[in-house]
Amino acid sequence: MTSDIVTFVFNIIISLVFLLIKVILLPIDLIIAQFMPGVSSAFTAVGSFLTLIATGLGWAISASGIPYSAIALVATAMIFKLSFPIVMWSIKLAIKWYVALKP
Repeated sequence: MTSDIVTFVFNIIISLVFLLIKVILLPIDLIIAQFMPGVSSAFTAVGSFLTLIATGLGWAISASGIPYSAIALVATAMIFKLSFPIVMWSIKLAIKWYVALKP
């Protein structure tokens, strides 16, 4: 029951973050599309290419027969490996600020 609530709240937070990013970047996108159509076309082409690669990658993983649990394990390990140093650095920085601001 609580995991459903946590998942729901997490999904709402992620949706709000993406909505805010979209709202913030919309004027920049319109300026690029109006004054630099070549750059706008290049961004569209890059996005289409990445979509094509993602589709092909998904098909290749499905065709290889790698189980979902193995893919999830590898993805989780990579996320931990890449995010752990950032978390440690953030904690050290917060402690450093706390010590510096402590009366």
